[in-house]
Amino acid sequence: MTDLHNWPQCDGLLGIDAPPCPLRIWRVDLASGSNQAMPSNKVLNAEEHARACRFATSDLRRRFTAARVALKMILASVLGTTPRRLRLDNTEYGRPFVASPQAPAFDFNLSHAGDVAVIALSAGARVGVDIELRSRPGIAFEDFRDHMTNAEIAQIKRLPADRLHLSLLRLWTRKEAFVKADGRGLSRPLSRFSVPVSELTAPLTTRPDGREPWTFWDLSDDEAIISVIRGGSECRLQTAVLRKSNFLRFD
Repeated sequence: MTDLHNWPQCDGLLGIDAPPCPLRIWRVDLASGSNQAMPSNKVLNAEEHARACRFATSDLRRRFTAARVALKMILASVLGTTPRRLRLDNTEYGRPFVASPQAPAFDFNLSHAGDVAVIALSAGARVGVDIELRSRPGIAFEDFRDHMTNAEIAQIKRLPADRLHLSLLRLWTRKEAFVKADGRGLSRPLSRFSVPVSELTAPLTTRPDGREPWTFWDLSDDEAIISVIRGGSECRLQTAVLRKSNFLRFD
């Protein structure tokens, strides 16, 4: 498990410097500085503002807006453009990608739960990330077993009761991260591929569907279960914590 205190705190916008790393992860605090006005009109376009307005509560609108602002500012900085000139689009499966400027061999993914978001950027390979708060109500094994392979079910059944909740959360985030990286989302049955069940103390490269290799990272901390997966073998990884007050300073 990753110790959050070892993650660099961003003093500037990004907190991750050159030379570029194949895999870069930002843990974004969506709550800090929430009483300040966010300059989202300088970052988000009309469609994104309209999407934010469709959320049912002010908390959901705030979290979506904060996560989207952080994502676009990070992407714009890495790609050498401005957030307003950056255009995101979705594939037929709903997976977001950078439509403009052109960014070949570049991938990103975003996940958020409560007031925590995780943004992953990858050079040269697909990436997926998923996060669940440890405080989330327990996932019932019987409700989830249809989404597991026989091998995963066997491993889960051998676990003591006090480890079941976190193990199911960990399994869920890894499966979500994989289908997000794969690009087909939940249109791909979760029971058709296997992910590691146990806690990872180091990156693990495996073949979830028996085909291409993928590498899993466990970046979980005391607040959340965070799973990252990237196509190919293990690579160098950089992490940073981005406080909301840092990207509120954008002008």
